[in-house]
Amino acid sequence: MSSKNKTAEAGKKNWLLIVVAALLALLLIGGIAYGVLDSTGALQRGRIAMETENFEVTNTMMTYYFRTQYNNFVNQYGQYLSYFGLDTSKSLKSQYYDTAKTTTWFAYFMDSAVSQAEETLALCEQAKKNNLSLDDKDKKDIDDAIETLKAYAKMYGMSANEYVSAMYGSGVKVKDVRACFELSQLASKQAKIMEDSYVYDEAARSAYAEEHKSNFYSAEYLTYSFTAEYDKDADDAAKTAAKEAAKALADALAEKTTEETFWQAIHDKKVEDAKAEAKEGEEPKAVEDKADDYRSAKAFGETTDLEKWLFDSERKVGDTTVIEDGDDYDVYLVTKTVAKEEYLTVNVRHVLFGTEAYDSKDAAKAKAQEVMNSFKAGTVNEEEFAKLVKEYSTDTGSVEEGGLYENVYKGQMVDSFNDWCFDEARKAGDVDLVESDYGWHLMYYVGNGDAKWSMDADNALKSDAYQKDLESFKAAFPITVNYENINKIDA
Repeated sequence: MSSKNKTAEAGKKNWLLIVVAALLALLLIGGIAYGVLDSTGALQRGRIAMETENFEVTNTMMTYYFRTQYNNFVNQYGQYLSYFGLDTSKSLKSQYYDTAKTTTWFAYFMDSAVSQAEETLALCEQAKKNNLSLDDKDKKDIDDAIETLKAYAKMYGMSANEYVSAMYGSGVKVKDVRACFELSQLASKQAKIMEDSYVYDEAARSAYAEEHKSNFYSAEYLTYSFTAEYDKDADDAAKTAAKEAAKALADALAEKTTEETFWQAIHDKKVEDAKAEAKEGEEPKAVEDKADDYRSAKAFGETTDLEKWLFDSERKVGDTTVIEDGDDYDVYLVTKTVAKEEYLTVNVRHVLFGTEAYDSKDAAKAKAQEVMNSFKAGTVNEEEFAKLVKEYSTDTGSVEEGGLYENVYKGQMVDSFNDWCFDEARKAGDVDLVESDYGWHLMYYVGNGDAKWSMDADNALKSDAYQKDLESFKAAFPITVNYENINKIDA
């Protein structure tokens, strides 16, 4: 407006020349200006990637969702990324997720990000309908999360915005992350209400387990494989002879019907092979038996040849079979017949003295020991233990629940944590220190939880109910996805 006013005031000046000059100036600096806007996220922040009636996700927010999916994948698979054909030094838009080259890695991660955002927006709309909003505690949780982010930025000698941009993409700022946190917090409040409303008794769980038997019933077995060995240019006769030899070995092992004799037979075969491979005058190589040599496994369902055999109603412990798979002859020994997982899960509380919060692991241990001694000298109960969690624990995910983990199943936690929980001598009220890669855990054993199968059925029923409700929310609150804007996100 000011340029037009000046032009009008100039009176006799050639307005056309002035306009042309202004346009040329804009063209000259346009590349620089766009770069500045892009690095600050102004352009992307002005684009709406997704929206509902009351909420929206800007392109910078969508970049955060997108990069979170990408970062999680990279962190999980790390050194194996090349096996997936993913090169982190190249644009994700130029690399393909599938061998048919129909889906780029950008599309793969973005599809997950869009699904995440759709779920969040649908829950937020339902939350608004239920008159839910962020309270002071919610806002504090968000502030704390932002402060943690700033602490990491400081650790790396960066500003918070620089750190966020480095982690989640050029142009993404703290305010974008905060906006995502706010949506997530509101969505979580709605999801918690839904979760609390899903209650199923033992009869409902049992009925579900029977209806979905292949997911809840399993059989356990040991297995070992013999491979037919022949030269790559061998004729059919040689191949047949090699396969017959491998099958004969498998059949001989299948005659061993106990775990001890099964293992011993494999060991003896390895010793025999070592002797045959040793050169004259040399000692045979020592045979080392590894757990993988006698894979203890579990099978669900009745789809493969192995599962059909294991799930036969006549099957019993000690039964064996040989299943041909190309040049391999796999021997199986039943160690447990088909059944639900009846063992009881456990409920446990813990205070984590994380190594990162102390000068060393020894310092973390010393503090944990001090706190445990003080606790044991006073009133030993869950309520008092929960107070310790709020004061000392660095496991932020369990602080609000007083460090409580319910229905912990075997293998869920790290080995040391798991072994302590499932020690046969464990009893309610036990308190102890356990070391892990995360630091030191001050443990409090609450007691038994649900049977494993019952817990799984309960979780499955809740998941089905949640998905059904979520789909109804999506139908009730239409979500607009603007792929034209989304495809402008840098990859």
